[in-house]
Amino acid sequence: QVVKEKTCPDWLFDLLFDPQTAGGLFFSVPGDKAQNLAEKMRGAGIADAAVVGEVVPNHPGTILVY
Repeated sequence: QVVKEKTCPDWLFDLLFDPQTAGGLFFSVPGDKAQNLAEKMRGAGIADAAVVGEVVPNHPGTILVY
């Protein structure tokens, strides 16, 4: 289930489901390694690589977008 919080602009939420790109690409890594991975990806030419969220308790099976 994907839930859009009120603070998330519509245009940003729509990027998750853009048919031109088959939707956004998200994957998870341990929190203490995320920033380092994003830096390595940018160094490899993936300019838009970024940490955009975190796994939190109390929302099993739900992606909150804000």
